[in-house]
Amino acid sequence: FLFYGLIREQKGLDDLILAMCGVPDSQLVIAGAMPHGESFANYQKLIDEANIDCVKFIEYIPNEWTDELYQACDVVCLPYKYFYSQSGVFMQSIKYRKPVVVSDVSSFKEYIDKYGMGVLCKPCEPGDLHSKLCEIKEKLSVNKLVFAENMELAACENSWEKSAEKHIKLFMK
Repeated sequence: FLFYGLIREQKGLDDLILAMCGVPDSQLVIAGAMPHGESFANYQKLIDEANIDCVKFIEYIPNEWTDELYQACDVVCLPYKYFYSQSGVFMQSIKYRKPVVVSDVSSFKEYIDKYGMGVLCKPCEPGDLHSKLCEIKEKLSVNKLVFAENMELAACENSWEKSAEKHIKLFMK
């Protein structure tokens, strides 16, 4: 499971760490920087207490690492507590064709409903998040191709090329 990007309280990393406890045969990769002046210590304490398998890159992530991090993971996690815009990490998940576990905030539900590209969890509820992590892990073990086909459709319909086509049509009107 990959948690990627700037680590802010609203992004729910604490909930994800708690939810990972007891998810069998799983590893959490945390890749991102803390806001200037903030410490990772509270998250590290949760990781230690939960005794989860965790790899951390708590620093600015150079673009060259992005490909490797996304390719190394099976699922991208966005357990946001609240969110009011669009997520670059979410769009990267589509680009890299990685299924997601996302909170039911912002426009995530629309994508999940339309493309079947992952599962929704309740925000701020580590217990629900835990069950969704287990659910997506089970779904991937049973039929990885379903997500692959869904992710391919999502990637094709949300590409830069498709966006450009829509803008050109709009401008031509």
